[in-house]
Amino acid sequence: MLWLLSGCTEPSQQSESQRRLASVHQQAKEHLIMAQRAVTFEVLDTPGQQLQKIFQAHHLFIEARQVYRKADVFGLAPESFSDFEDKLATFNPRLAEYALDLMRELMDRTLVLRKKVQKIRNAESGVGNVSGDESIRRLSRLYNEEVYKCCLKDIYTVIEILHE
Repeated sequence: MLWLLSGCTEPSQQSESQRRLASVHQQAKEHLIMAQRAVTFEVLDTPGQQLQKIFQAHHLFIEARQVYRKADVFGLAPESFSDFEDKLATFNPRLAEYALDLMRELMDRTLVLRKKVQKIRNAESGVGNVSGDESIRRLSRLYNEEVYKCCLKDIYTVIEILHE
């Protein structure tokens, strides 16, 4: 009765902006929890082999941040967000080293292809054989498929993670 006389509202009621902020926090927290679940002990031990999980965690974390941006809420994310962002950043040096290893592998495979192509060209020198060109095209196609699977796909993923 005293609060009624003083003109105050009931203390348990939240304003519209408080309810909206609580909703934003909850939505962002759901994304953050999913991102945290993606970063398992296995991911921490071998990030190069767990690239897709790290990529998934980064995207979920970005979605969590987007919840705040879309709601025009700035500077109110809980400390757990910056803690998790710091945790994700610890992967960066190992991911960069992994990308360098993949680039070395890509370079080695490219040199092998060059040698094979040169062998084919030397073998048909002066003959004008069409089958040599077909062999080179086939080798090039196989090379493109192999390097995408072994190297490029993961390099692109690492670049996207490090860029974010």
